[in-house]
Amino acid sequence: MNQINITGTDAQLILDRTSRTFTIISALSWEFETQFIKDDLELSLDENGDVFEISYILNLKAKPKNDIELSASVESKLLAKDVQEIAKIFAFIEDNKKNIFELLGIRGVLE
Repeated sequence: MNQINITGTDAQLILDRTSRTFTIISALSWEFETQFIKDDLELSLDENGDVFEISYILNLKAKPKNDIELSASVESKLLAKDVQEIAKIFAFIEDNKKNIFELLGIRGVLE
């Protein structure tokens, strides 16, 4: 397993080459879903009849662990800070998705 500190945040990215998955570890009260998913479930052939490599796309999601209810400006500001942190985490992953894809040893093409 590899651990990568996500620049500008307190979060880490954990890469598990064995299961070809990666997770985000953070103190935020958010659940993260991270994966490379197959873009096309059916294999396709090129003009010569050779099989194209499977293509993948990056899928990132963040969901609050608890229901969000805002009743004061302080709560709104805290939520805004969380959203800014999530944006930094997602931007780091998007900027480094090709490296993450290769470190996980996934065979295919990343879209």
